[in-house]
Amino acid sequence: GTYTYTPATNYNGADSFTVTVSDGTSTATITVNITVHSVNDAPVGGTFTEETNEDVALTSQVTGTDVDGDVLTYTKATDPAHGTVVVNSDGTYTYTPATNYNGADSFTVTVSDGTST
Repeated sequence: GTYTYTPATNYNGADSFTVTVSDGTSTATITVNITVHSVNDAPVGGTFTEETNEDVALTSQVTGTDVDGDVLTYTKATDPAHGTVVVNSDGTYTYTPATNYNGADSFTVTVSDGTST
């Protein structure tokens, strides 16, 4: 016969299960051994809210997490509409609002583990 095996989310390692088969007269039990290989999981970023005063640059840091424990790097994905931003590979950034601008602004940072973003 056939079977479908679905491991638990993020599980990797050895697993097994038994199957009992019968022809109506005799039965036999077999063990199916399975090795679930790990795969790289993409890192996860967050949403950060900061405040600064008009005409005052803001230096801060964004962070991400990676279930695999990989080293993360950060890059600017989109520019703010009302200022400029410099994003460093360690997640630190400096946002400078446009002269005399006050109000909401945003930009996007990509977090990467070297394989996935």
